[in-house]
Amino acid sequence: MKRDGGDEAMALEKENVVRGADPQELWGAGAAKKGVPASERLAFEVYRNHSFLGHHELVFSARGGDLIVGVAVDYALKFGPLTFFKYRLRGQERWSQDVLVSARM
Repeated sequence: MKRDGGDEAMALEKENVVRGADPQELWGAGAAKKGVPASERLAFEVYRNHSFLGHHELVFSARGGDLIVGVAVDYALKFGPLTFFKYRLRGQERWSQDVLVSARM
């Protein structure tokens, strides 16, 4: 997904989630998980025109010194019993030394 500013804007958004995160420091023995919530999870309810649209969730973990971010998105635009639009996304990002190494969706 590209916005104004392209990949740079996406990098800035990610920086806001894991600001200055060094995976070795995040996951080292006794190290505080800087930039990652204590619950290792961020979850949001999404609304459109004050109507519930769905959920967006990020789950943080570590693998081999890298920061792994699991992504789950579920939206549904409904009018009464009818569903006009449905969006579902499952993915995983791998970050190494503040650089996005891979993203699978």
